[in-house]
Amino acid sequence: MRYDNSQLRNLLAGEYVLGTLRGFAYRRFERLVRDDPGMQREVDYWQAHFAPLDQGIEPVNPPVRVWRNIERRLGWRRGLSRIGFWRGIALAGVAAALVLATVSILLPKLQPAGPQYQATLTDQQAHSAWRVRFRPDDKRLQLQAVAPRAIGADKAYELWVLPAGGAAPRSLGLLPLSGSRTLALSPAIAKLLAQSGKIAVSIEPSGGSPTGLPTGPVVYQAQLLRS
Repeated sequence: MRYDNSQLRNLLAGEYVLGTLRGFAYRRFERLVRDDPGMQREVDYWQAHFAPLDQGIEPVNPPVRVWRNIERRLGWRRGLSRIGFWRGIALAGVAAALVLATVSILLPKLQPAGPQYQATLTDQQAHSAWRVRFRPDDKRLQLQAVAPRAIGADKAYELWVLPAGGAAPRSLGLLPLSGSRTLALSPAIAKLLAQSGKIAVSIEPSGGSPTGLPTGPVVYQAQLLRS
């Protein structure tokens, strides 16, 4: 199986977090996560996405009459061993029903609701510095440092969207010098980015541009392309 398809990677990560992968597929995916930092980020995203479910579900103990009705319908006399046995089965059934209900609700969300865009920011010598992935539907910009050129401690790389029609650049945030970072975009900025897809990087003071516009040299550029 090839894992260079972004939608497949996203779907597998969601199924892994949800617990629907089994057997060989589960073990193979765990090896992939260990060897592929990008896949680990997909897993981290879905773990954060599903976390509210764990916090919002409270355990519920069925009333005693449920067990009595089970015994009566089976024609059994009450016995502690039988009660314990069937309670275990009933609880397992309830748990399975809850899992199936959760899967039926959440699995549609594993499919991306909209297109995804990717780009690699490069300089004039085609030196790669960052990989960028953008999903308009969740307004998230995922950044992965490849090999940005070193700059002074008092400087920072700032990412900009270049709106269509020649409007002034708008800041997307500061870029990491190593590792990865996810930027949450406002609806207005996400819309501009989806419409244009043109991005650029300038060198700014350590806290970012003081004017809201690029003040230093533009050193990297890219065009987001649909993946």
